[in-house]
Amino acid sequence: MSGTYEAVAALTNTGDVYFWGRDYSGETANPETNGATFHAPVRSPYLECVVEVSMSGQYGCARDIDDDVVCFGDPPEGMQGGIIPQSVPGFLGATGLATGALAGVSTSGQAIIAGRWSGSLSPAGSLVQDPPGWPHGEYPRFATLPTTGGPNCGIDPDGYVWCFGQNELGQVGDGTWDFAVKPVRVLDLPTAAQLGRYGDRACARLDSGRLACWGRGPLGDGSTLEDSTPSPVMVEGLTGVVDVALGSASVCAIADEGVACWGWVGGSLEPYPQWIQVDGTFMQVAALAGAGCALRDDHEVFC
Repeated sequence: MSGTYEAVAALTNTGDVYFWGRDYSGETANPETNGATFHAPVRSPYLECVVEVSMSGQYGCARDIDDDVVCFGDPPEGMQGGIIPQSVPGFLGATGLATGALAGVSTSGQAIIAGRWSGSLSPAGSLVQDPPGWPHGEYPRFATLPTTGGPNCGIDPDGYVWCFGQNELGQVGDGTWDFAVKPVRVLDLPTAAQLGRYGDRACARLDSGRLACWGRGPLGDGSTLEDSTPSPVMVEGLTGVVDVALGSASVCAIADEGVACWGWVGGSLEPYPQWIQVDGTFMQVAALAGAGCALRDDHEVFC
């Protein structure tokens, strides 16, 4: 699953993609649901044999079994999109899609970027490989990118997290508020298995099963929207974390005790994780604007 402002995408084991929620700009890849709000899942007729889907803002991208990548909705300037998914030339073989600016990781560990990158534009449909300082030369190559929120961070093959770019709210995580032109290691962060980003906050699921977050609050440690933290803090009360997702206004995670969310949850701002009252063992979570969805091991989805 992957979530955006008010829509969720769910990938089935047959390679179909279903959407529900609100379609603002074609982000459900279906002319029949464009501009509509719908509460039951509807399959996109244009997405087939999909193995990966990623949503951000008012657009999404999908990779199929042949490693072709298409995007739909209203993507950043310089990228193709629309109600009918458009192919992204040159992305063949890229995995670990991250949206925000579309990015993927090639088999050599290169970052492949389409569209807006650090304030500059590549021509529509073209690609920028190895953005300045990342990942090449003395800087790291990456095994994976954030599962949500764009490619300004990555996990290197040894499990360490690096970030760069805007840092006015501490979202680079290096202990400073300085713009990072080149990737820097996130300060004192142990090895990680998963990253999530959205806007000016980021979270890492650590190999230890804990969850660490940095940037603009709330970060699950009691911080609020008025707080910013330039180095990682541990989210309180979560152990055995297996998945994390960041939305525009909330963060959700699956841990030992079930599903927990913080930020805007149920119409109120929660500075600490709130356990969602639903039974079962959960596998995957998606975060939206003040809401979340979770996939249970019997393939039921709860929102």
